[in-house]
Amino acid sequence: MLSNLSAQLIGSSKLFTLEQRIHNTITLVIGIMSFPILILLAFLDLRLIHQLSIVFCGLSNLTFYYLSRFRRRTFSFVPLVILLTTLSIIWLFGYGLNGFVNMFLLTLAVPTAILLRGRQRSAALLSIVVTVLSLTVYDLSHPEQFLIFSTASQKYVDFVVNFLILFIILSAVTTNVLNSLDEERSKSDGLLLNILPAKIAFELKEYGESKPKRYDSVTIVFTDFVGFSRICQSLTAEEILQELDTCFSAFDTITQRYGLERLKTIGDSYMLVGGMPLENASHPTSCTTAALEMAEFVHARKQLAEAAGKSYWDIRIGVHTGPVVAGVIGKQKFAYDIWGETVNLASRMESSSLPGRVNISQATYEYVSESFNCEFRGMQDIKKLDSVKMYFANKLA
Repeated sequence: MLSNLSAQLIGSSKLFTLEQRIHNTITLVIGIMSFPILILLAFLDLRLIHQLSIVFCGLSNLTFYYLSRFRRRTFSFVPLVILLTTLSIIWLFGYGLNGFVNMFLLTLAVPTAILLRGRQRSAALLSIVVTVLSLTVYDLSHPEQFLIFSTASQKYVDFVVNFLILFIILSAVTTNVLNSLDEERSKSDGLLLNILPAKIAFELKEYGESKPKRYDSVTIVFTDFVGFSRICQSLTAEEILQELDTCFSAFDTITQRYGLERLKTIGDSYMLVGGMPLENASHPTSCTTAALEMAEFVHARKQLAEAAGKSYWDIRIGVHTGPVVAGVIGKQKFAYDIWGETVNLASRMESSSLPGRVNISQATYEYVSESFNCEFRGMQDIKKLDSVKMYFANKLA
């Protein structure tokens, strides 16, 4: 509930930057609290110029809040200048160093450092330092110009008012910063998990690296759409992207269902692996089951398209089991990949398959022969490799 109220008042993190939300927080708090402060400060016998400057500061901050929150026009430098001027007036015509408005001037550097950039930040920070030093020197050299608390109660009121305002502003700013850090961390973690397995992403975050590892047995699945280039000629770019997204999103769901890892997509090809980075003994069966479900999904999409009088691509799938080496490459852009003859043979299984079929190697067959109805295809020639045994995998009746 509080998060919803915060989003309504200062803006959602999806629409407003951290700087804009902090700006909205500060201008709203100062704008609202300026008016009850007038009532409390009446107890301190402040001069008319104090009251007018506080009213002006409150109204201007509410105006800047409205422009930023509802008109998306953020002015960071001007509100800070107005606030600095108001605080200087309160100091100069009030209690000076005996008052507690100096707390405001010292902490004004915090929002200044967050909201401003470059030369504006440097100029504003320098202005705060110069203002505080100038007021201090003037205060020490002209003590008779400043008001004196007539009672201890006045001093306590002055302290409490300034403390409460500072506490509310700094608490709100700190909460915004911490919440934004959590949101950005969640986003970065999500992006990292989109390109890396969870275990590898954890190693990179914790240790700054992920050591390459050899796996004695994994199962690799390659898919490729048959007739993709031909059918793309009759589709718009948006339609092509939409169909690819539909297929690959479905493949992602199937991959996650069986605890497998998508490694990458290359054009209209999809590559996944089982048995790594978390090793297990069920990866040949899981990968073959996933491959058959992918083939069924594309077949169903093709039937719907043909019923509507449209052309649609088919799919070819290859599966192979064997050893690989896996690791993360790249410094600026991470990529988790695998290497070895197993990868090459899995790719050849796909290119040697037929539309709508799942072609598995002898190595995979030895693991899954009792779980699927496998059709022996005989010895098949493979480019740059010797002839190998291949099988079409089908679900058991």
